[in-house]
Amino acid sequence: MKKKLLISIILMMVVGLSVIKADIILQTTHVTYTPGTEFTIPMLIYGAGEEGTPVSAMNIIFTFDTTAVQFLQFVNFNPLVPQNQWFFSGNNITGTVAANWIEPNLGVVAIPDGTAVYYVKFKAKPGVSPFTFITHEFLDEFYNDIPTITQNGSYASIQQVLFQVNMRDQDVSPDGVHLAGSFNGWSATATPMTVGESTTYSVTLPLISDSIYYYRFVNGNNESGYEIVPAECGVQAGDVYNRMINNPGVDSTLAEVCFSSCSACPPQSVVTFQVDMRDQAISPDGVHLAGSFNNWSVTSTPMTLISGTVYSVDLPLLSDSTYTYKFVNGNSESGYETVPAECGVPDGNSYNRLVQLTQNDTIIPIVCFSYCSTCPPLAQITFRVEMNLESIDPAGVHIAGSFNNWSPSETSLNNLGGGIYGITIPAIIGSEVEYLFVNGNTSGDFEIVPSECGVPDEEGNFNRFIVTPDNDSTLSVVCFSRCSVCPPTHNVTFRVDMAQQSISPDGIHLAGSFNDFDPVSIPMVNQGNDVFSTTIELVEGEIILFRYVNGADAIGFETVPEACGTDDGTGNYYRSFTVIEYDLILDEVCFSECEDCVQPPGQTDVTFMVDMNRETVSPDGIHVAGTFNNWNTESNLMINQGNNIYSIMLTLNENDVHQYRFVNGNTTDGYETVPAECGFEGNSGGLERQITIPVQDTTYENVCFSSCSACVVYELTVQVDMMLELIDPAGVHLAGNFNGWNADATEMISSGSSIYEAVLQIYEGDTLVYRFVNGAQQDDMEIVPGECGWIYNGQDYARIVIPSTDTILPGICFSKCDSCTVGIEEMAEGMTIGELFPNPAASYVNIPVENSDPIEFTVFVNDITGKTLQANVYTLPQGYHDVKLDIQNFPDGLYFIHYITEGENTFKQSAHKLLISR
Repeated sequence: MKKKLLISIILMMVVGLSVIKADIILQTTHVTYTPGTEFTIPMLIYGAGEEGTPVSAMNIIFTFDTTAVQFLQFVNFNPLVPQNQWFFSGNNITGTVAANWIEPNLGVVAIPDGTAVYYVKFKAKPGVSPFTFITHEFLDEFYNDIPTITQNGSYASIQQVLFQVNMRDQDVSPDGVHLAGSFNGWSATATPMTVGESTTYSVTLPLISDSIYYYRFVNGNNESGYEIVPAECGVQAGDVYNRMINNPGVDSTLAEVCFSSCSACPPQSVVTFQVDMRDQAISPDGVHLAGSFNNWSVTSTPMTLISGTVYSVDLPLLSDSTYTYKFVNGNSESGYETVPAECGVPDGNSYNRLVQLTQNDTIIPIVCFSYCSTCPPLAQITFRVEMNLESIDPAGVHIAGSFNNWSPSETSLNNLGGGIYGITIPAIIGSEVEYLFVNGNTSGDFEIVPSECGVPDEEGNFNRFIVTPDNDSTLSVVCFSRCSVCPPTHNVTFRVDMAQQSISPDGIHLAGSFNDFDPVSIPMVNQGNDVFSTTIELVEGEIILFRYVNGADAIGFETVPEACGTDDGTGNYYRSFTVIEYDLILDEVCFSECEDCVQPPGQTDVTFMVDMNRETVSPDGIHVAGTFNNWNTESNLMINQGNNIYSIMLTLNENDVHQYRFVNGNTTDGYETVPAECGFEGNSGGLERQITIPVQDTTYENVCFSSCSACVVYELTVQVDMMLELIDPAGVHLAGNFNGWNADATEMISSGSSIYEAVLQIYEGDTLVYRFVNGAQQDDMEIVPGECGWIYNGQDYARIVIPSTDTILPGICFSKCDSCTVGIEEMAEGMTIGELFPNPAASYVNIPVENSDPIEFTVFVNDITGKTLQANVYTLPQGYHDVKLDIQNFPDGLYFIHYITEGENTFKQSAHKLLISR
């Protein structure tokens, strides 16, 4: 009965409990871990709320993939069902984990909702493993099965995936390269990629095995930089395509792809482009390369100057491809070269260059800009123009032509001296060159080339023209706006007597064909007695028309009588003459008359002349003062007639006796000192000159300032042998104290050989210090050797001569002491000659000689022309000697001492210079 009763009670309890029991949910989790990581998964019970489900026994078995995880142990049993109540095991061969529990007292345990009854520890491996329940038995207090459902779990390893993209063909954004995809919420900024030494960007991401991800590379950090994934390797997502990866259970490296491509970037060849810009004026914006490889950008591919005028750039381009291109002078389309048709491919109205690449690197041969091959050979052409008949524009002298796009300001000429301007310009041999000289820097300053030496242009004018020769050439000097050299110019003195006129307060002027009949530009100076004069420089051979002007406008023009006038074709008459080959003083004429004004009875025109070549002329000019002007040192200004000869004409009374002095300046301090042999006592504070006025017009011979007669002038011909020199295009010149050391003022003329000469007028007693100049600049002066030179400026040597008669200095070698063909023998062994002393000397000079053997010692005294003036022979025993040389009979100047010895050896040396000065 008791047993039946117990069973009945249990049945009743079962019936009663069946009303409140709930089904059980057995659950484990889904986890991801990096291989090598130890992790646990829980066995979770859900189903009956917080009060729990009474359970008397549990039997739980699940499987796992042994390739993906390794079973380690059971851990963390719930205190409600402690570990000692369980039977459990894990098998890494079969891949099963089993656990059995029964309430030890045959009772039940209420397990609350969400309780982990225990945990199972695994060690992660690469791969994926499901956790699949295969047994899930739960018994109630009557040991009946409790309805149970399961929710399996899983494990997936986290694998490192390397993404790579080659940005070689892209202009990489300054914001860098990024990776966007389903793994980062498609953020264009969250996953930056890094680059090494190549153009490949990469990033490694931890991704879950056996998972699918979508992604795209980003050039920059916003959606506008997304790559365009081709359809053949993408997964469509709306209107675009994404890349896809199904992550395997191992670390992986994705194949490198080219940005916006399905595969790696195609192979490239390095191409070297080269252009010679020799014949171009390089733009300040540099030289560039434009072509199909850079979308014809004229700015993105600058070229680098590598040597001379050659520019180059190396570009990596796709192998086995064809590209077209052009070189660009500057950085705009206006700088494109013009590719000739014979080496170009058509492109609309022009031609492009073409290159076909192989698998190998390519160096394209150098070509000339706008040519098919290398630049054609050049000849250096020196252009020269004489500007002596022009007033030089402050902007300088230029040349414009086909070689510089007719720019009047781009190519300035150098002042070569003597009014000659020149420049050397390279021109293509055989090419036709047209050009004009420019006095200034605008097109309005172009010269007017005569038709007989020009070729017509499109505007009816004429240009100069040459066909470039095969060799470097220096063109003949031409006169600006003329066909040949400038004709010589001469000083012409105009004189007009205004004694019968009421003189305008605006003064008297000269107008003529030489100044476009401007009535104000050339004022005339009152020389006394209302005789006005002026001196201007005019071109030899020109026919001159002119009139005198009383005032400063056209109303004041004189009326020239028909009898002495030249009709201009309109009924107006002008005075006229032809400029002759020497300086000219025109006859004095009366204003508006053909002859000189009739002088009052008893008056005479007297012309005074003085030579100021030995003086430094005062900036206040040269005057004459005397009893005829009450010794006024300012009223009678003399006119420079050329070569520092000054003159003035005065009208004085016949038979009057006048005393006078010339004045250097305009004060009594400038009075000349008249020598006693031609001077007279007077009231001016010193001796005075004296004349008696003749009855006829008279011109007195010029006298030297402060002298009784004309200045003594010697003609000195200086020669130099340029045999060993390359003659500068500017020519050979002579510089010295006679021309202020101006390197371009005195040109030397070739005699037809290598000898160049210049003829100078040297006044008696003057010392000429000089150097030869190969060119026209200070730096072109010769280096005079110390043994035949004299220091003239504290550091440099110059040649020196004091002429005492007309002299020709024979040609010596440029920068040498002797002729170009004469050598100097070496000193004999055992022979020493010291420096001359004293030096400078006046009467005697000593020559120190030390000889180891007896010798016969000959001393030659030569002047600077090389002429031997004296030869003395001395017999010298062995030892030291002071050889005394008598120089009392030689005039002051520079001399050279040469020696010859005769003994066991022969000795000759041009070794010493001697200056005689007293």
